[in-house]
Amino acid sequence: MSNDRLIKEFLVDIHNTIAEHADGFIDDLVNGQFALIYPPGIKLTEEQNNSIRSISLISEQQDALKIVVKDLCANLVLDMFAKLDGVADPSVIETQGVWPGLTVIEKTDENEGDFLHDQFLGEFWTYHEFNT
Repeated sequence: MSNDRLIKEFLVDIHNTIAEHADGFIDDLVNGQFALIYPPGIKLTEEQNNSIRSISLISEQQDALKIVVKDLCANLVLDMFAKLDGVADPSVIETQGVWPGLTVIEKTDENEGDFLHDQFLGEFWTYHEFNT
């Protein structure tokens, strides 16, 4: 499969994931049940859960919140891609010289390395150290 095709499939899937997560957020908000993964180990208190359960949203409010959540997710993705592309610098850890960006390549048996989705939550504590 061509690299252009892989990139297109990846980017289209990100748009789908944004929509799914926005819909899921509204469902969780309406039901008052969240399966949180971030920050690692976080849980809502019973008081926080009760506060969320007390929120009553009409359809127009749910639609508006979906738009806001999609925008928030898209901005996060755009910021991440700008850093990957090397047109924005990481802001937490000081870089040595010019930030070069990163290249994502097609995974093969020869270049199999650590998974970013596994490393991401673990690096929360590095982030936390820089912000406390």
